[in-house]
Amino acid sequence: MTKKPIIFLHGYASCGGVVQGKGKFFAGKFSTHTNIDFHAIDFNPTAQDFQYHTITGMIDRLRQYIIEHGIVQVNLIASSQGANVALNYAHRFGQVQQMLLLALELFYDSYSPEDKLQEWKEMVDAPVFHYGFQETMPLNYGHHQDGLRYVMTPSPPAPITIIHGINDQAIPIERSRTYAENYPKEVNLVEVESDHFLKDRHEQIWLETKKLWVNNE
Repeated sequence: MTKKPIIFLHGYASCGGVVQGKGKFFAGKFSTHTNIDFHAIDFNPTAQDFQYHTITGMIDRLRQYIIEHGIVQVNLIASSQGANVALNYAHRFGQVQQMLLLALELFYDSYSPEDKLQEWKEMVDAPVFHYGFQETMPLNYGHHQDGLRYVMTPSPPAPITIIHGINDQAIPIERSRTYAENYPKEVNLVEVESDHFLKDRHEQIWLETKKLWVNNE
């Protein structure tokens, strides 16, 4: 039996792998399904990785991981900034069959006024709270400079299901609504009563996940 490779990509200032958060949740759910080959990448295994963290670096690490594991056709589950990575990876390299994007970042947005960006530039490293490490850590200004390469949203490079909380204060759901309206054949938007982290909607997320990859096994 050929297994379906699925890779989970975590978001900004978070941790990947299968030891916590959504990576752990999906790993547990997929563990009983023999048709799934589940992977979860940790883009920030150390504080220094986060300090020099960029979207381009995330795309490159995903590409390296896929090549090293001999994956030809891949499915992607991605959260927040990880979804930006998923979209740009699929647009650049192809070979992505299906994507489930959670509270997705469609394009880079610093969410900072010009004076704060100038302050960050002068500081070089700005303090940022990292949810995975649960502490404040430095983030290099290069993150913003690199992010400016990703201010445009790629058209859907594969079929996409979006799950987005209507109370998301970090990334407005209106962006997902507009994207789904622009690409009604390629994008299915599922709106839920939740915030950016979707912690109270894990089981609903799993129901949508099963529709994509489990129910037809």
